[in-house]
Amino acid sequence: MNAHNINISSIAIFATLILAACGGGNGDSGSSNSSSSQPYTVAYIDHNANSGISGSAWNGASFVDNVPTKTNAQTITQNGWTGQITYGTSSKSAVLQVNNSAVTNTSPISVVGSATTKIFDPYGATGTPLGTSVEPNLDGAYEICGAAPAGSISDNGFAASDILITSSATQVTNVSELIGRSFTFNQYCDPANQSSPQTLTFDSSGNASFELYTGSKNSGALTAVQVPAASFQSAMNGTPFGDSQQGQTIWTVYRFVTASSTLKYVIVERGTADGNYVGMWY
Repeated sequence: MNAHNINISSIAIFATLILAACGGGNGDSGSSNSSSSQPYTVAYIDHNANSGISGSAWNGASFVDNVPTKTNAQTITQNGWTGQITYGTSSKSAVLQVNNSAVTNTSPISVVGSATTKIFDPYGATGTPLGTSVEPNLDGAYEICGAAPAGSISDNGFAASDILITSSATQVTNVSELIGRSFTFNQYCDPANQSSPQTLTFDSSGNASFELYTGSKNSGALTAVQVPAASFQSAMNGTPFGDSQQGQTIWTVYRFVTASSTLKYVIVERGTADGNYVGMWY
C-alpha cells in the first residue's frame, strides 16, 4: 500500500510539472498579471469633519493617476490628464474625479463636473505645486470642501469636509518644534490671497496666538485668543482645548519635505463648533 501511494504521488507531481511547462493552470495567469498595467497611486491620511474631534484619521485615502503604466510611473504633467481622489472614512468613502486644469488662487487640480465640491491646495494655489519627496507633482496637504453647515461664518458657501495629508508626513508631537513659526488658516477652500486671513503664531515659549479665532455666527464677535503652550501641547496629545467661542478643539501637527527638500509644517484643526468642523493651518 505504501509503494502504491508513492507511485500515485510521483505521477501527480510529474503531471503538474508538465502542465506548468506548457503554460497551463495558473502559470499563464501569473505571467499576465506581472506585465499588466498598474495605476499610479499616492497614499494620503484623511481627517474627516464628521469623525469628530475624537475620531481617528483614516489611512485609506489616495490620489490615483487614471493613466496606468507598466512601470507605475505618474503621468500627471501630461495634457488631458485625469485622476481621482478617494477620501472620507473607512466606513464611508467617496471618489472625486479630478484633472490638472489649474484653478486660479486655489489649486493646480480641478474637480471634474461638480459645482458642489471644491479643492484647496495651499502650496499650489498659484498653479504650480511644491510637491513632496514622494511625488513632485502632488502637494503635502489638500482641503476638500462641500456645502457649509448652518451657522458657519463661511463667506462662499463652502466648508471643509476633509483634510488630506501626504502619508510621507511625520506627526509632530512636541509644541516646542513650532516655536517662532507662523501659519495661515483655511477652512472654506477660499483663495490663498483672501483679504483677511486668520493667522496663528507661536512665541519663544510655544504659546499660541490666534489673530482671528475660528468660530461661527453663533459665537458672537471673534476676538484674538491666546492658548498657553501647555494647553496646545495637551490638545496635540488628544485632550481638547475648551473655549467659550469655539467649543472644544484639538490640533494634529505634521511636517513633510517638499520636492525641493524644503521642510513644511501643517496643522489640522478639528473642533465642535456648529456640530463638527475641520480646517488647516499652513
